[in-house]
Amino acid sequence: MPALARSISQGETVKTHIIVFAKAPTPGKVKTRLIPSLGERGATALARKMLIDTLDKARAANADSVELCTTQLHAEVWKGILPIGDITVSEQICGDLGAKMAAATQRTLAQGKTPVLIGTDCPELDSTHLRRAMHSLKHNDVVLTPVHDGGYALIAMRDFYPELFINMPWSTGAVAVITRARCQRLGLSVMQMPTLLDIDEAEDLAAYQHTLNCNEYNHV
Repeated sequence: MPALARSISQGETVKTHIIVFAKAPTPGKVKTRLIPSLGERGATALARKMLIDTLDKARAANADSVELCTTQLHAEVWKGILPIGDITVSEQICGDLGAKMAAATQRTLAQGKTPVLIGTDCPELDSTHLRRAMHSLKHNDVVLTPVHDGGYALIAMRDFYPELFINMPWSTGAVAVITRARCQRLGLSVMQMPTLLDIDEAEDLAAYQHTLNCNEYNHV
């Protein structure tokens, strides 16, 4: 069983490293479940906007560093997006999502930083939420932000717990529940942040009319 993370005393700091996981915004490869509603170009435009917005929010969260971990790093679709300020860029390893996240987590911990892993599907995951999550790492082994469909938009941890990445039914509604159960089985303290909404399906778009002009992307 992994050793529990001690609370950080006053005056000590946690060096945080936000890692944004995202696919290259390639037409026909991103937001595929929204293509029937938005068209291929519209879905791609939305994915591109959500990626850029997420990177901006990560930069505004005052972490020690920010990284974009992505695919097809040398593809033409990155023109006009990269580089972005002081954000470092890495390419995802081969394997399922768990393998990719595990590799990034281990690499970050080896650098003496605490990994905060996020995706780009959740507009509600703003810089304030990120700062609160990072602050919660002072007193918790794991911080988790679930989303309404049963997955999670953020996971952060003070040490490497491979059980949180191995044999996980990714892209199902059981991910957050299984993650919490495994944390409990390992004896880890978990801060669960408020549940947020993400954009995966056509019906999710209506919930974001206040933050995204979804008509802007309709069959672009």
